[in-house]
Amino acid sequence: MMRLALLVDQATGNHPASWLHPETNAAGSTDIAHYCALAQLAERGKFDLFFVADTPAARTENLHAWSRFPMYMNALEPVTLLTALAGATSRIGLGGTVSTSFSEPYNVARQFASLDHVSAGRAAWNVVTSANDYAARNFGHTALPPHGLRYERAGEFVDVVCKLWNTWDDDASSATARPAAISSPSGCMSSITRASSSE
Repeated sequence: MMRLALLVDQATGNHPASWLHPETNAAGSTDIAHYCALAQLAERGKFDLFFVADTPAARTENLHAWSRFPMYMNALEPVTLLTALAGATSRIGLGGTVSTSFSEPYNVARQFASLDHVSAGRAAWNVVTSANDYAARNFGHTALPPHGLRYERAGEFVDVVCKLWNTWDDDASSATARPAAISSPSGCMSSITRASSSE
């Protein structure tokens, strides 16, 4: 079975000059109603996934060129955006990019678990290690770590996130635990470890 995903890396379209089209919403990159309309259109068109690409980077040089190609510039943070889209859609998957190089496992686990609950199981995480030094400089570094180190950290990072997601049994927190407790202590596993790469 074929699965279809809509890639959204800039609100006005994938062509670098799409923002110039007279029917384009030039302010679409921060307009939640615009994104809701895009996601609803994709859902009506039977797409399986609305995917928001992202980089945690602010361009700091060659700004004349970037001013003509506003990719990833002045854009909404993906998990926040997708959480809003969850309320505007009912079936389509909601995927977003979050870098393991500039995040912490607990935060990512919590954000995507929250999105998964809010969307009734439609969350997807696009794991990346980031690919440009703009991102590194945005976090106070001069350059990205070497490729091998980024991917080693990413592997450990994903392992820790998965352990965090599996900390609670599916039925550990339920109405059946009442009246003495809202959750079952036996259903919560202390399996949280700190990856050496995230220290």
